[in-house]
Amino acid sequence: MGPRCLGVDIGGTKTRVGVVDADRRVLDVRQAPTPARDGPRAVLEVVAGLGRALGGRWADVAACGVGTAGVVDPAAGRIVASTEAIAGWAGVPIVQQLSVLLGLPVRVDNDANAFALGEAAGGAARGRAHVLAVTVGTGVGGGLVLGGRLWRGAHHNAGEIGHLPVPGFGDRRCTCGADGHLESVSAGPAMAARYQRLAGDVVGFAEVARRAEAGEGPAVEVVEEGGGVLGQLLAGLVNAVDPESVVVGGGVAVPAGRYWAAAERHFHRHLLPAVAGVPLLPARLGGDAVVVGAAELARSGLPGPPP
Repeated sequence: MGPRCLGVDIGGTKTRVGVVDADRRVLDVRQAPTPARDGPRAVLEVVAGLGRALGGRWADVAACGVGTAGVVDPAAGRIVASTEAIAGWAGVPIVQQLSVLLGLPVRVDNDANAFALGEAAGGAARGRAHVLAVTVGTGVGGGLVLGGRLWRGAHHNAGEIGHLPVPGFGDRRCTCGADGHLESVSAGPAMAARYQRLAGDVVGFAEVARRAEAGEGPAVEVVEEGGGVLGQLLAGLVNAVDPESVVVGGGVAVPAGRYWAAAERHFHRHLLPAVAGVPLLPARLGGDAVVVGAAELARSGLPGPPP
């Protein structure tokens, strides 16, 4: 039986901290609003408070892992770049500060990487060494696990599939400021904005998806376009990277309905024969994926048993 670890998911609106055992089971979890406008110290104090509350119940916690938005340098233990979803987050030495607050060794990575590690270690792709994992919600993010290890790339930027260019969609402005990226076609807010232009009605993506299931023309067009483009680009990545499976999660990619069906259809249509059997799997861990992946990150940094 391996050690229990804390897994932390720091989001722009809420922070979740869980105790995860060596079988990747979440034994206990606490969450609180993220004080995103109050600065990094306030955010880390919330994490530490939740962690200490859990530590009082689970005294054998050995380490802490953190998944957070932004470009992260895991070796330096700091945020390299970030949006202002959390004020002043860029440049924060999370490992240094949080290890002092918690009295535990700490490791940190991007939340999409933590999601990928969680689903590979204890979710839909458990037991597979080569995994492409994607989240689709307000944005599109991803992570690559190759040979059982996270692949971060030369600049800590691997997995940013939301910013793959999509030919023919140059009229769609991406959140990064460029035009025609996957996120500007397949993410929830992008599809809601597209629906507004087509139907003249301002509604959120959940309502667009409901109307698509009811067969409303503009909603069907938007949802099937978004899912189809996602599936096509995922197939291209599979052809190039050759994973054993692709896992898709997030609030938009519900494994039912027109979005998922369109993604699956275009995914399988564009796979090369050698990778035709690679499955497109719905994520299994839900809101715990980042927590499980962050705890796995923490566990991987602990010394192994003596020979």
